[in-house]
Amino acid sequence: LGQPLPRIGDEVGVIMVRDETETGGPLVLSKRQADEASFWDTIKPGDILEGVVTGMNKGGLDIDIGGARAFLPASQVDTRRIKDISTLIGEHVRCVVTQVDPTTQDLIVSRRKILDKERRDKRAEAINALTEGEMRHGRVTNLAEFGAFVDVGGVEGLVHVTDMSWGHVRHPSDVLQPGQEVDVLVLKVDHSSGKVSLGLKQAQPDPWTGVETRYVADARVKGRVLRFADFGAFIELEDGV
Repeated sequence: LGQPLPRIGDEVGVIMVRDETETGGPLVLSKRQADEASFWDTIKPGDILEGVVTGMNKGGLDIDIGGARAFLPASQVDTRRIKDISTLIGEHVRCVVTQVDPTTQDLIVSRRKILDKERRDKRAEAINALTEGEMRHGRVTNLAEFGAFVDVGGVEGLVHVTDMSWGHVRHPSDVLQPGQEVDVLVLKVDHSSGKVSLGLKQAQPDPWTGVETRYVADARVKGRVLRFADFGAFIELEDGV
């Protein structure tokens, strides 16, 4: 199925369709029917096939796999919900076989599993390309109460709220916004879990470096009152100090 036409000298499998030699007629053979028989004898769950979306029916799409018909359930079309799956009609797709019955020639496939695997492979490749301690340019994709998610080269990492600024941060939205481009430091890469920790403040100079030369004893400076305690008040001279 879907194989190129044979060339002179090729050995091919055929099925005898009609024998008219006794009456002086031809011996009619079919390579296509032989290919179809071989296809249904060898196809099994897990095989990856390529075909063209030919139509839509109740519950999914029809796929032409080189002459064989496969059914692609709507739930297995994509990793995300597609409002109108008929937009895929005429498209060339790759699918994995999930169920097959050679007797009835029923074939059920999933495109979603292929896309899931490709996404996992791409993420694993992106994670392997990260090195702890390196600087990366990324884009903020989402905010949460505990931090912000930043895409660095195809993989999302978390900038925890404590790693956003050398100063005090009440909420991630005070520092970052979705879509914002930032430079971050790769703090930790956990290959087993796929989690990546990033630091925004670590990409900036440590404010305590050289602090003794900027703030000398008896010098008058201005600061902002951060908070009070029973024993005094905390004054911020600059972010983190």
